Amino acid sequence: MHYLKLHWSHGQSDLVHEGFPAAFAFVDKALERGDGVLIHCQCGVSRSATLVVALVMRAAAQRSPNVPPEVWALKGMQGAYSFVKEKSKWIGPNMSLIYQLLDYERSFKAGESSPATSELSAKRNGAVAVRR
Repeated sequence: MHYLKLHWSHGQSDLVHEGFPAAFAFVDKALERGDGVLIHCQCGVSRSATLVVALVMRAAAQRSPNVPPEVWALKGMQGAYSFVKEKSKWIGPNMSLIYQLLDYERSFKAGESSPATSELSAKRNGAVAVRR
């Protein structure tokens, strides 16, 4: 079993460059191995949902072959959020994390490539765990 614990707080800042890249790299490696991935946080409402929305945003923007083609038609954060919300009515990232998702959306519009790797900040409270 592979395990990644990300120390994210509910007021996390700069997930675009410091948080998402490590999670994306972990998920990408698991998919390359043909492994499944479980993403969770303490309650499964805010932090883990934020990561799943970001993953859907990236998959849509990159037209990932790992997702159903319907995902490719999703537009930005709102489209990805709605798609994930249809799967689980319980998700509800807090406003701070919504702003991080909007920052991530802007990174696509600005022509930045999707963040792939980055070192995690050691001084974060809380956690998002990604497991295979």
